[in-house]
Amino acid sequence: MRHLLCLLLLLGASQLSGSEETTLACPNGTYLDPSHPDECQPCPEGALCNDLSPGELPKAASGFFMMDDRPNHSPAYARCLHESDCLGDNECADGTEGVFCGTCQDGYRLHWTAGCTACNPGWFVWMKLLGYIAIMVTLVTVIVILETNQKFRGMFLMPLLK
Repeated sequence: MRHLLCLLLLLGASQLSGSEETTLACPNGTYLDPSHPDECQPCPEGALCNDLSPGELPKAASGFFMMDDRPNHSPAYARCLHESDCLGDNECADGTEGVFCGTCQDGYRLHWTAGCTACNPGWFVWMKLLGYIAIMVTLVTVIVILETNQKFRGMFLMPLLK
């Protein structure tokens, strides 16, 4: 028993006051996994394991998302599709939300290479206006061509002018 206590103290264990229970304080680069509470585990890829309080789970690093933070489960970290959308500690960049920060918020659209980008309503209005102008020019051109053809003369404009 005495050897175990010495070993725990050497590893950074602290004894809780008034209790026989000990909580292991892990060195930087390791953490106390809830599924293995008796030994420090190496920090998983995508996690930050520096200056953790005893029992505190590692936070997701920038570009990663923590998948499972349920009590008594080992956390899992995964790389985000657009790494710039995941700021770390499961916080998402502006315009993104949800798991992996992979859902665009209202007012944003998904661009497959750039992630969520803000919608530009001015761009949409101009494209719509250009579309209407193109349709009108096409209709006028068709009517002029048909009116100049002897076979169709007077079929389109004359009924409109009467």
